Amino acid sequence: MDFLSEKHPRLFNKKVINFLNEISEPKDQVYIWGGGTTAWLYYDLDRRLPSRYISFIHTDTIPGSEAATINSLEIAKPKFIITTPRETFPELKKLIEESYAKKEVIADVIIYELRKQ
Repeated sequence: MDFLSEKHPRLFNKKVINFLNEISEPKDQVYIWGGGTTAWLYYDLDRRLPSRYISFIHTDTIPGSEAATINSLEIAKPKFIITTPRETFPELKKLIEESYAKKEVIADVIIYELRKQ
C-alpha cells in the first residue's frame, strides 16, 4: 500500500505548489485561504505574503482580522488567491468575485488570478 494515498493533503499541496511555481514568479504575492495543512503551502511556495492573517483560525478568533485582511488584500492586490473547502468570509468572497478569475482547480483547491486592471 502506498504511504500517500491520492487523497492525502500533502499530494494536493504538492500539485498546487508545482502549478503555482510554473505560472508565477518569486516576487508575486499569493494569499491562501484555509488552515491546517494549507499553511504549509506558504512555506513550500516561498512567495511573499499579502496579509498578516494567513488562516481562518486568525479571522475566527482575532477581532478585526477580517477587515484587516481585506484591507491588506485590496492594497497588495496579490496575483493569486487560493481557496480551500473552508468557506470564505463574505468580504473575501466579494473581493474574489469582483477582482479575480478562476485559473485552475486542483482537487478541492481553487486558484484565482487577479484580473487585468
